[in-house]
Amino acid sequence: MLLPLYAVGDLVSWRRVARALSWIEAVILTGYGLVLTVTGLLVQAGVIKAGPNADHRALAWHAYLWDPWFLCWGLLVVVALVRARRWQQ
Repeated sequence: MLLPLYAVGDLVSWRRVARALSWIEAVILTGYGLVLTVTGLLVQAGVIKAGPNADHRALAWHAYLWDPWFLCWGLLVVVALVRARRWQQ
């Protein structure tokens, strides 16, 4: 969670490694959030059938709250990295 702060900070010796790791973090979080949000919303819409033992309340919480948070988190890291690159040039 603190890695993007190092990537946009003033510690020049750490910045290159932190930026690379932050980009990896951003891709993973955005991809994870996107795939699980879309899948969860498809389950909620009935396009994908949930298993017989599925906890529908938990599926709804994931589709509408938890998984979109991962997507937002990843996108915010991307925005921070892009803005920091423009600012540091």
